[in-house]
Amino acid sequence: MRQDAGGRSPSRATPARAEIRLLALRALGSGNAEALRKIAAGVAASSAGADAEANGTSLTGTRLKKWGVQTEMAVNDLCRAGLARYARPDRVQITGRGEALLKEAGGHASGGDHAAGQARGRQEPDSPAERGISDALLCRLSPEYRQWRENARVGARPRRNPGKSPSVSSGIVAAIDMLGAANERTECEDIKVHKRWARLVNLARSLFRPKDGFEVRAESDTIKVVGGGYGAETLLKSFGLSSWRIIVEGIKVDVPVRGCVAAGRYCTGNEYLVTGEAVREAKEWHEAADWIGVVAAPSAGTELDKMKDADRGGPDSVHEYYAKYRVPFKAGLVDAWAVNWPRQCNVVYGDDGLEKIAQIVAGNLKKPLGLSAGRKWRNTKKFYEEYRRAWDPYRLESGTG
Repeated sequence: MRQDAGGRSPSRATPARAEIRLLALRALGSGNAEALRKIAAGVAASSAGADAEANGTSLTGTRLKKWGVQTEMAVNDLCRAGLARYARPDRVQITGRGEALLKEAGGHASGGDHAAGQARGRQEPDSPAERGISDALLCRLSPEYRQWRENARVGARPRRNPGKSPSVSSGIVAAIDMLGAANERTECEDIKVHKRWARLVNLARSLFRPKDGFEVRAESDTIKVVGGGYGAETLLKSFGLSSWRIIVEGIKVDVPVRGCVAAGRYCTGNEYLVTGEAVREAKEWHEAADWIGVVAAPSAGTELDKMKDADRGGPDSVHEYYAKYRVPFKAGLVDAWAVNWPRQCNVVYGDDGLEKIAQIVAGNLKKPLGLSAGRKWRNTKKFYEEYRRAWDPYRLESGTG
């Protein structure tokens, strides 16, 4: 196999979710508690055939980032099935049920390897878990997981029919726009902004995929994310899980964004036009917000309130992705749900993730900003500072200072 300049073989393509779940469970089985970032590194190293303990934690940058999202989703699946649990928001532990499955799969809490079954003389795995932890296996192991899977899908995925008859669907619509698009710039600065915006659009398309019920439309300085074919709860969780990355990446590349997600009916008929009540609400509320971030319109907020009332504090709590906050609007503060990007920043990028973004925000506040732009950056700074001050494992329900 070809090796990279560092002497290690490059990791192969990301494996199927079932295999990632098993690799993540093995990574958890090797210690009492692991951070998501370290689990992702271990999964990447194991998949590449490297020693996870020796090489996994040294993976950084793009080599590690590509594993982060898939590992996080796999770990959430394990938690839903009771094979793992969140000891802290950024720390995961294996449970007794998970340890039992590892033993069945030929690996155990002391750290069995992927070839443990063959080391005992077997040519083929005699347990389904040795080939990976599939949805079918999780459903058999956990009635809770089976119920979640049954409730997640409420209908067929929306059919994409550009150029055909318009159709009305129910789901979510999000509008995310670039702040300061009309600012005066030099030609060189304009070219840089166009390239950076294209980067954010491509990121949105990689996060919101058609097979998950989403489509992304870029219209001038606005990204529209349309989701359907699933219940509002599933779509809002998926949106919260991914949309924070666009906010953070926008801050990092100096193209800050502001957005809103709404739930309701919408009409599509071609690749250019989306109309309907959800579109109108998302547009109205995102233009009124006075910060960098994504807020939930009242329609989506109502769904999130229902999710919170039904929540038992599990790993896929609504508070994993959203925060109830007094969001700054041009007309004043409004109690609303917002995408909790500061929390996700620390969970995925490590303890210094939010600190790096805070430094970028502080740097922008030192620039000669106009009244409107300065107010948005200050409101954004207040949001992540409130996150730090009032943090508790799942909730940020203050913002009243």
